[in-house]
Amino acid sequence: GDGGDEVFGGYPRHKAVLLSEKFSFIPSFFWKEISKIINFLPEDTSGNHLYRRIKTFINSLSLKESERYDSWVSYFANDELENLLKIEVNYNEVVKNEWESLKIDDNLLKALIVDLKTFLPNNLLNYGDAMSMANSFEVRFPLIDHKLVEFMVSIDSRFKINKGVSKYILKKLMKDKLPKEIIEKPKLGLNPPMGIWIKKDLKNIVNEYLSEDSIKKRGIFNYNYVRKLIEEHNKNKRDRSLYIWSLIVLEEWFRQYID
Repeated sequence: GDGGDEVFGGYPRHKAVLLSEKFSFIPSFFWKEISKIINFLPEDTSGNHLYRRIKTFINSLSLKESERYDSWVSYFANDELENLLKIEVNYNEVVKNEWESLKIDDNLLKALIVDLKTFLPNNLLNYGDAMSMANSFEVRFPLIDHKLVEFMVSIDSRFKINKGVSKYILKKLMKDKLPKEIIEKPKLGLNPPMGIWIKKDLKNIVNEYLSEDSIKKRGIFNYNYVRKLIEEHNKNKRDRSLYIWSLIVLEEWFRQYID
């Protein structure tokens, strides 16, 4: 099933592309002022990402299109990385650069192509291949057959998202082949309740991997900012589960492959 969202337009951010176009007539300074207010609102850290997505969406409306889409698929924004890192880095803005390289007017198509060239091969297919090969399976992905991808890129975007219905043409094609309950079932992500786990079940791991001693020994991150992320999450101010988990995974990678 991998590739279905990227080919047919199935992610919430794809709908957000179309929604953001409806607000394009409103000047950016208005959204900057709205962001100052909305950022004070608490976020749900139980695994419901709706509030976080709304805030991310509103905060992005003051950015140019390439930066906006980049902010939707990134964990840390550049200003957050500057607060997090103690070392200087050259940011490799792959998503932003891919967006700006595409000279087409259809922003939904642009988003899908960017996903096909970045998120799909470097994320989903990467771990899909690793997990399958680790278990001696040769896995194939029919939804990214090159003929299907070429066809979907060539057709009008109204066949991908139509009146708020994502994967529109795929659902139409499957109408007489799958039960109605499957066709009309809301999208269900594969995200675990990481927000709750970090505050409860994984609390000891957070305290060990992101302790002051561990952070300072690694010498890469600003401990005060890491502590700020954890406190914001634990106090339900911001949903920082993806931030915290990514730092834990990176620390584990260092321990296994560098130390």
